[in-house]
Amino acid sequence: MSDYCKLGLPGSVGSCDVTHIILDKCPSEVLNLCNGKEGKPSLAFQVVVSHRKQILSISKGEYGAYNDKTIVRMDRFVSDVLMGRVMKDIESVIYDTNGDRYVVRGVHLITDNGYHNIPEMICPMLFRSSMRDVF
Repeated sequence: MSDYCKLGLPGSVGSCDVTHIILDKCPSEVLNLCNGKEGKPSLAFQVVVSHRKQILSISKGEYGAYNDKTIVRMDRFVSDVLMGRVMKDIESVIYDTNGDRYVVRGVHLITDNGYHNIPEMICPMLFRSSMRDVF
């Protein structure tokens, strides 16, 4: 977490995204479920890594047609982070545009825009104009 803090992302524990593994010989009975945006049948895994590329969690394989929002709901590690079952006592300091200090408890994950818009999953935003955008 110290790497993320140095980069101006206090409270970040890891980055997550879904990775697809192409299935060369997909069984015909699940072919429709495995065909997703890649155009080829695949299995999808939710992967959480640290800034130093250390793997923190890999979910069980899901059908390739499922999107990130669906797969993340089935990932135990991410669920534990979101529900505050792990790392809930970690405190981080953040500052608003006026320089006012806020102490927040718990951690969050860095994601892309394919995920749920919730405080524990920080996705890219062009502008954050208020603390309401953060919490």
